[in-house]
Amino acid sequence: MAEAREAHEVDIPEMLKMGRAMHAESPRFSRLRYSETKAEDLLRHMIVGTLVTDALGGGFVVEKEGKLVGMLLGYVTEYFFSEERIATDLVVYVRPEHRGGRTFSQLVHAFERWAASKGVREIMFGISTEVHVEATTGAYERMGYAAMGRLVLKKAA
Repeated sequence: MAEAREAHEVDIPEMLKMGRAMHAESPRFSRLRYSETKAEDLLRHMIVGTLVTDALGGGFVVEKEGKLVGMLLGYVTEYFFSEERIATDLVVYVRPEHRGGRTFSQLVHAFERWAASKGVREIMFGISTEVHVEATTGAYERMGYAAMGRLVLKKAA
């Protein structure tokens, strides 16, 4: 049975493919230009670069039958008003054919374990792609998360 594991440099090409797929699927993000160079730089930074050596960034993947089917990138930071730490995601993506199974929860639980090892007070996820918002919110809630606040967006003039 596949389990989530830490992402490695060798995973970057497949993670870039998932990043392109997420971008294309998202009604919100597909309106924006996609920079493969920027995405690759971020992945390298998170997986083999500064964030890893500073122990504040983490990447996780689930691999099934030799193919990556999901990924999660996240980081730890301090609240702007406190020295206490919070962990949050940059991206959570599961290939469509693997949604509804265990891949999503495996990624979240791996991130939770990693975040706990960094001494965080809270873990927060966002759903900003506009893809399956209600289903994703429900999945988080079944894992003990509570919906809070709202995001608002306005196109700049």
